[in-house]
Formats: sequence, C-alpha cells, structure tokens
Amino acid sequence: MLRVDLAGGLRLESDGAELAPPASRRARAILAYLALNPGPHPRGRLAAAFWPDVLDESARTSLRAALSELRRALGPAADHVVATRETVALDGEGLAVDARAFDAALARGDATAALAACRAPILDGFEDDWAQ
Repeated sequence: MLRVDLAGGLRLESDGAELAPPASRRARAILAYLALNPGPHPRGRLAAAFWPDVLDESARTSLRAALSELRRALGPAADHVVATRETVALDGEGLAVDARAFDAALARGDATAALAACRAPILDGFEDDWAQ
C-alpha cells in the first residue's frame, strides 16, 4: 500500500510507515505531478515540461535519473511507478492519493468526504508553473 498526500505538502507512507520524499526537487515534483494526474504520460512531454531549457536527449536522461531516485525513495512501493519506453504513470493496486480521493468524492457529490480527503491546500510549497 502506497499513500501519497499532496494536501499541505508532499507526504508518503508505505504499509503504514512514513517514507522520506525524494531528495531532489524535480523528483518530488514528478511524483506530485503523476499523483495528481492519473494515467500514463508520454516521457517526451514529461521531460520537456520539467527540463524545458535543455536539449531533448538531456531532458530524457534527467527524467530517467529522477525516476530512479523516485523508485529508490519509494523502496518496496516502487512498483507503483509504472514506466514503459514511452510512458510513465503512478498507478497500481493499493495506491491511495488524497487529491484523487478528493476528486472522486466531488464526482459522487459527497462534499464531506472531499473535505475529509484534503484538509489543506493541494501542492502547498510547490513553485513550479504546472502546480500553479
């Protein structure tokens, strides 16, 4: 079980134990982006979004390094980072993301459950353009 909380800042928990988030700002941002945006994302688009001022090959290399760092930080829960040659996603059985629970509760019309899922601003502390 991997729990990713984005409300009030990034917090991670695996099987009841708190995990330290990845050390680098970019790896934390990619984790938050994938948690907030379900589904597979093209590697090229992620690389360009997070490393816009470098050549494509360098951006893709940086993305691979950030994903490796993310997997190390997640430890046994790293299998939730689902990566192919073309796409990357945060998915899998036992994944819980507070922002996704918030959206699901709103879709059901359950405002009480939505507020319980996210009691603080989502992505608080993230300064990247995509987070705004």
